[in-house]
Amino acid sequence: MQSPASVTGSIVRRIRAPAICARAWSVLSKEMGQPKWFEILQAVVAAMAPYARHGVNVNVDFYSGVVYHLLGIKRDLFVPIFAIGRVPRLGGAGARAARKQHPSASAHAL
Repeated sequence: MQSPASVTGSIVRRIRAPAICARAWSVLSKEMGQPKWFEILQAVVAAMAPYARHGVNVNVDFYSGVVYHLLGIKRDLFVPIFAIGRVPRLGGAGARAARKQHPSASAHAL
């Protein structure tokens, strides 16, 4: 069972963060002179709405590729940037969860 903090964090990421970030990304795309990107993403969000009841929701990462593009970051760096953003979670909470499931495993094996 998840702790209240992790459940709350998950809810925040799924509900509030995308809505808040969507407004910021809308402004960014307009300021960069490329509002089409945000419009495309919003069309995908609308098309995916029926699937939300099945747990398929837009999260913050959904918009990341467009933000990277608008900032001039090369495409071959998108995945490494995304992966680097996951390292703190994997190193912290993920390692704790793994140790809880396999207490005999050494920290070096995780």
